[in-house]
Amino acid sequence: MPRSFRGYDIEGKLGSGGMSTLYLGIQKALNRKVAIKMLHPGLADDENFISRFEREAKTASGIGHRNIVSVIDFGVEDDVYYIVMELVQGMDMKDALTKTGRIPPEVVLAILEEVAYGLEAAHEGGVIHRDIKPSNVMLSNAGEVKVADFGLARQSSDISRLSALTLPGSVLGTPAYMSPEQAAGKDVDHRTDIYSLGVMTYELLTGEKPFHGATYSEIRDQIINRDPPALGRKAPVTPEIESLVERMLAKDPDKRFPTMRHLIRSIEDCMETLDPTGGLIKHRRKYLSKFAADPPGFSEELRKTSISSHLDRGFYFKQMGLAKIDDAVREFRYVLFLDPENTKANSALTDLEKAAEESGIRLKKEAVETKPPPPSVATPTPSGRPSILDDVDTETESRPPSRPPSRPPSRGPAPRAAPADRTKVLGAEEVSGATQVARVPSPVTRTNPSKPLPAARPGSATTTVRPAPFVA
Repeated sequence: MPRSFRGYDIEGKLGSGGMSTLYLGIQKALNRKVAIKMLHPGLADDENFISRFEREAKTASGIGHRNIVSVIDFGVEDDVYYIVMELVQGMDMKDALTKTGRIPPEVVLAILEEVAYGLEAAHEGGVIHRDIKPSNVMLSNAGEVKVADFGLARQSSDISRLSALTLPGSVLGTPAYMSPEQAAGKDVDHRTDIYSLGVMTYELLTGEKPFHGATYSEIRDQIINRDPPALGRKAPVTPEIESLVERMLAKDPDKRFPTMRHLIRSIEDCMETLDPTGGLIKHRRKYLSKFAADPPGFSEELRKTSISSHLDRGFYFKQMGLAKIDDAVREFRYVLFLDPENTKANSALTDLEKAAEESGIRLKKEAVETKPPPPSVATPTPSGRPSILDDVDTETESRPPSRPPSRPPSRGPAPRAAPADRTKVLGAEEVSGATQVARVPSPVTRTNPSKPLPAARPGSATTTVRPAPFVA
């Protein structure tokens, strides 16, 4: 391939895979940088690879969504097939995991929502991606999330053409991220993308895949027959996030979210329960841009904020007496997950365990494995404590017309007084330099199934019937 062809200059190599090589290019007519993907010359005589390469270009170009990498051009030059795409300057989620070990849940939910919007647009066009994984999700330096690589995508009605491109008994996709039906070689629909997105979400939150194996056969057997380790024991997440991921990873497609629209609704519910003040809903794209600028630094900043947040919540529940002892214990255990040497959490937990023993109360089992994690987990900033995003404007971020408007955050009910027989106060603690009890918003539980789904795009055939709430 020459250094210049059909209005493009090739500036340098960006990377290479088993099927193609990616180059940095310049579109001379508009003087803008682009990414040019070229099929390896050795595959130019293989009709299967040529068909898949062509399908990737036509599929992605037909979607046209801000969360999908856009395709500018496609063609062949000197027997080399090429795709010209927008250049996403940033990193993929695989790179992000390498830098942080594990990604904070606020950032994961924001990424998950953006990917879901992109895949919703694909599904509405009848396109199934079939290869969702961290390396195919890009985060630009500006905090924009883009889904890439539609090389394995297919039209949901194009089963006969897919069969012609696939050897009998063969399976397409990346093994660790395949859905059970995909791993078994069965027909798949849009819900296979929901499962694969669930695998990616699990990995971003914990730093490890839900299924492991030395061979494809071992991984395939686990995907089809075994449940993944409980997310709540791998990362300090809310019950709502754990239920969200568990439903995405359901073996039976009928037990997953029926559409991306339903998934998006649940993601936003998780954002509200993670941060009842509404800060996460309002600033989620600011989280993405800050994370993109400095993944380890912002993750550590969130971790420190999380420690303070959980300490305040723990002391708040502790002063309410035995009625809230399980909640207090859970908060202090979360702190020890993030900071095993935290003296305040250790001391408070010892006091609570002693009080429970004296009162004959059996504490709930530990929710998470108390082992030092990568510095990247956070929880909402409690009311009254400065937010790490207080330096940004407080106006609600604007959304494109295709997106539903942000809803006002839900508020939890005021804490109820403890029963008469469980009113023992376990003691106020010194918080932020003063003897006080931090007034922290109580967790929000979504109990209103009548709340409408986010508005679908004009012309969308997506149903607006909300499924019954999922219980893990």
